[in-house]
Amino acid sequence: MDMSKWSLTERPGFLRLKSSVPSSSKNNSLDELPNIIGQRLMGRYNNVMTIKIDLSKMKSGQKIGFHISSLKNNAIAIKKEKKKLQLLFRSGKNDAPNIQKGSFINQKMIWFQAKVTNGLATFYYSLDGKMFTQFGNEVRLLFSGFTPNMVGYYSMNSEAKGYIDIGWFQYDYDGPKGDTK
Repeated sequence: MDMSKWSLTERPGFLRLKSSVPSSSKNNSLDELPNIIGQRLMGRYNNVMTIKIDLSKMKSGQKIGFHISSLKNNAIAIKKEKKKLQLLFRSGKNDAPNIQKGSFINQKMIWFQAKVTNGLATFYYSLDGKMFTQFGNEVRLLFSGFTPNMVGYYSMNSEAKGYIDIGWFQYDYDGPKGDTK
């Protein structure tokens, strides 16, 4: 993890995630991105993860996404080409993913959501934070040896330029949530 690629102080109240160039020849894989942020999936049923992202400082060529990864990188994402933002869904092999192109987004804020139940993940997006639309097919999450499935976010580009600001991340799941006292 390259600690210079994220900040909690550059825009107080937000996580700033700066773009990184993939660190190997596996340019399509998220596995070796030096700025990928993630945490383990914590529940087995009824996992609902939602994130609010400010896209206003993205640069041409930049791809950002909300992923659930382990043996395969699955993500709902945005790519900026020139001045257009396009919705993407990636699934399949890490180094040769299937990319499904979606509609163009004409705003600077987007909400992504993933729901996981018993090893199946479904991804959604929203333009208002209230109504979510499924994008991409449901995917089976696969484990890779001792590596658990991870949920998180990334920002990549062919040059280290552009960033996103993450307003918040909410995670609800079945199972113990710790002491609330």
